Amino acid sequence: VPAEQALWDAVRIAAVGAWRSGGRHALVHGGVGYCQGPDERVPARALRSLPLPGVGVVVEDGSQIRLFLAYLDQPVGQDGGELILLGDEGERDCGFRDLTRASLLLADDLSLTDAVKATNRYYDEVERAEGGMPPQPDEAAFVQQAAFMGWFTGLLSAASAPDAAFDTGAVAGRRPTTSWPPTPGLLPELVLWQMRRGEEE
Repeated sequence: VPAEQALWDAVRIAAVGAWRSGGRHALVHGGVGYCQGPDERVPARALRSLPLPGVGVVVEDGSQIRLFLAYLDQPVGQDGGELILLGDEGERDCGFRDLTRASLLLADDLSLTDAVKATNRYYDEVERAEGGMPPQPDEAAFVQQAAFMGWFTGLLSAASAPDAAFDTGAVAGRRPTTSWPPTPGLLPELVLWQMRRGEEE
């Protein structure tokens, strides 16, 4: 494929690879209760301690089901890292190359909005270095993107805690009880985890 297409494919392959190498674990939740506001600080330390190299997120939002893959891109020997999200936007039969991509640089002590701006500046500089002319979003667009990312940073930050989720298969008696976080490793089937909500299971 052309080099430009290969670059986009590489991100998708990395997300799927991280998810599969983690054992194909997926979190299931109802889409509410974890969102962070645009002015809240990015939980960078918690996100860097996610228990898996990649995790799927199944969002049951009313009659719509949305699927996402989340993984951390953290180069060896470098601080920070980047949260990468790929999603199907609720589209049935979404193809591999139709998955949308969003990312957030995990800088400490930044609000979500400031982190979105830093991420935008980084990719703008890359595009300009390649001769492109990236569009300049306004403040409202930054806040909107921060609200979108806050939905994931809140959920994944909560998921980084021990026993944050329970294995639905174990509860149903399909396999022995296991605890979150799972040990990465290839598994014969997808494992679904339900996020806990306080004392509720």
